[in-house]
Formats: sequence, structure tokens, C-alpha cells
Amino acid sequence: MRAASVGGNALKPVRRYRVAVADFLARGGDGYVVLTEAPGLGSSEDGPELIEIVVEALERVASP
Repeated sequence: MRAASVGGNALKPVRRYRVAVADFLARGGDGYVVLTEAPGLGSSEDGPELIEIVVEALERVASP
């Protein structure tokens, strides 16, 4: 990442920010292993994983 902003303003190193990412990336997918070391506030036990949501939506669309 080269730059990040919130509401058009640069991030401030003294502040804490919350981010949301797909479970694939949170588990280190695509080489984002740094995310596996970050403290997490949620887990897969808190709700369905992204793939489950996508599959369910596709099944609803495909059903007559």
C-alpha cells in the first residue's frame, strides 16, 4: 500500500482504525500474511464467511 485515507484525510499514526476484509485475505490469502498477525475483533464464528454468502445468493437466483 502506498497511501490510505479516511474521508479524504490522511491516516494519523496516533489513531486506531478498524478495517474489514474478506475472510480469504484475513487468513493470509494472496500473500497478505501481515493480516494474520493483526489483532482481530471478529471471527468466522461471528457470522458466515464470504463464500457462504455468495453461494447462498447464487442459489437463490438460480432457483425457479
